Amino acid sequence: MTKVIFKNLKSSEMAKSIVIAKIEEAITKFPELSRHKIFATLSMNNSLTQAGPSSFSFKLSIDGRLFKKIIIEKQGSTLYEAIAEVSHLLSERLHRASGKMRAIKLARARQYQYKHSWEHWYESAA
Repeated sequence: MTKVIFKNLKSSEMAKSIVIAKIEEAITKFPELSRHKIFATLSMNNSLTQAGPSSFSFKLSIDGRLFKKIIIEKQGSTLYEAIAEVSHLLSERLHRASGKMRAIKLARARQYQYKHSWEHWYESAA
């Protein structure tokens, strides 16, 4: 489930389509993401007390069984810079999280194999 939220910013179909395209690109690399809840928040941060350029931020939060509580937030001078930074960081975080899950599965498989091997039972009986 993918949801794009605009906060302090007018809804833009172009920005929404770019965000969805980046998320779908990540889903093609990591098919497990299709069963996760993905929320993308696009916002504009504007200071009321100081004059100056506005900054845009993009926050992506992923919550699910395999990838738990991945939250990435970046700011940029334009909205598209922030989206590009988050999409780059997203692939790194997902690779890291999938590597951790793979290591945990291997450790559990080794532990199971050790508990159920015949040599282990003969060593403990002797």
